[in-house]
Amino acid sequence: MFTRTPNKLTGATRLFCREVNSDTSPCYVPVLPDIHAKPRACFINVRAKVAQDGGKELNGWQLWTWPKVFIEAEHHCVWKSPEGNLIDVTPKENGEKRIAFLPDPAVMYDHENHRRIDNIRKALSIDPDIDEYLNLAASLYRLIEDGSMGTGLTAKVLARDLSNLQSRRTQIHGRLTRRYIKPKDFCPCGSGKKYFRCHGKLKDK
Repeated sequence: MFTRTPNKLTGATRLFCREVNSDTSPCYVPVLPDIHAKPRACFINVRAKVAQDGGKELNGWQLWTWPKVFIEAEHHCVWKSPEGNLIDVTPKENGEKRIAFLPDPAVMYDHENHRRIDNIRKALSIDPDIDEYLNLAASLYRLIEDGSMGTGLTAKVLARDLSNLQSRRTQIHGRLTRRYIKPKDFCPCGSGKKYFRCHGKLKDK
């Protein structure tokens, strides 16, 4: 997966944000993980932070992009400190030091059933493969959510269905990679390296 935090809040990014929530504007928020916080558990992490240090929960959307391919908004929560500073207290699996965040207090997380809202996705190029890739992402979300209980999966998630969706998505991902990333392009992962020296090199192994 090559989505990363947008380097700049460009006109295209701001237009997408207005489509998601026209009442607020996107901003960058520093990532300062709390010592007890766990990856991919932002809503639980922020609630615990508020209970410990005060402040407020701020729901919204974390922005991700694969340049020229698509942009998406992921349901997310950050901590608003008593002084009014926004901080992402959730550790990042890819080591991001800041996130692009669109506040949207109306999109509340269902703490009782541990359910978040699906990502909002938008293609950045006219390409049937991009459309299918995004549709597959939505199908995977629905399958996992329908088969979830609390923070775990139940037998309702059929392994074969999950595997088929993931396999097809991997195929489409490969086609998009070959189409939109040249060997000497900077790697979309944001490492600053050329693709053939980064993820392209790993792919050849």
